[in-house]
Order: sequence, then C-alpha cells, then structure tokens
Amino acid sequence: MVKCSCLLATCMINKPKIRLVKISKLMKPYVIVAAIWLFIVIGSFIILPKRGKIEFIEVSKESIDFSRIMEYIFNKDSDNICNLKEINLSAISKLGEYNYENSITKPYYVFKNKKTVLASIQIYSGESYRIIDLSTGFIKTPSLSVLDTEGKILFDNERNRGQRIFDFYAETSGDYIIEYKFEKEDYSKPANKCVSFAIGYK
Repeated sequence: MVKCSCLLATCMINKPKIRLVKISKLMKPYVIVAAIWLFIVIGSFIILPKRGKIEFIEVSKESIDFSRIMEYIFNKDSDNICNLKEINLSAISKLGEYNYENSITKPYYVFKNKKTVLASIQIYSGESYRIIDLSTGFIKTPSLSVLDTEGKILFDNERNRGQRIFDFYAETSGDYIIEYKFEKEDYSKPANKCVSFAIGYK
C-alpha cells in the first residue's frame, strides 16, 4: 500500500509537469506567429504610405449649416438623395481595369449654394489615374476640371459636359484639385442633388 501510494503520489505530481511541458511546447509556434503578425500590422501603419486622401475643401475649411444637415438626416427621403450603394457600384463598373482607390459624396446643399466647389485628391507620380464624375440630380451636368500641383489644367469638360470620365498619367506627386462649376438652374435649387466622384489607379 505504501509503494502504491508513493507511485500514485509520484504519478499525480508528475502529470501536471508533463502537461505543462507539452502545452508550453505547443504554444511556442503560436507565440512566434502572433509576434510576427503583430510586427507586420504595426509596421504597415508606421512604414506604408496612406493612399488616396480625398476631401472637399469647402466642407473641411468652412462651417456647415447644421440645421440643413439635421433636416437631411431626418428627411424620410434622405436615402434617395445620395444613394451610396448605387454610386459605389457605378464607380466600380466604370473604373474598368483601374483599381478602386477612393470616392467621395456629399449632398450639394451642404456647400451653401456655391457656384464652384473644390476637392483635393492625393496623387502619386508614375501612376495612371481615372477620375469619374458620379454627381446626380443636377438639371445641367456640372463642368469638371482637374488641376495638377502647379495649377495646370489637365482636363476640362466645359465644352463637352457629356464626358464624365478622365484618364491621366501623373508626372508629379501631391494634392491635385477637382473643380466643379454649377449652373444657375442648380445652385438656385440645391435640394436633391449630390456632388460625387471616384478615383482609380493602375
């Protein structure tokens, strides 16, 4: 009985140690993999550049009429003003061989009936880009101009409003400007209109 109890005691003492050793051996590969994954994730935020910064300049620099925004939010037809799902699907289909980079959409009235609206897009040299005008609800199609970092006009559809897709090759990196110009029929009645465009690259 004494020997059995000793053996039993030995077994009971040794079993947890054996289990701990086995668990620690199994955990090492997972710890290493987790450490590598964490390093990659953190490194991507620190090292990799952020692509495709895009914003409307008027919205970012000027105060917005919040009463109109609240009216837009609680309007029962607000989802029909800027249908983001349809706009994004349209952008992807029109990009063709270009990779989707970014898009932006705002209801026109947040610009306070401006005749001209500017947007800034971040561009990288050595790449080809496609810009697609996706604006909706306007009586007359807005004119669209694309300007490089030096203010040189790369594209202007003033004489051909039907052209809403523009492809170009970027020779310089920096913030390019998208300039929209609206007709009186639209800026005098800004409701139910969306200013929107998308950009792709390859």
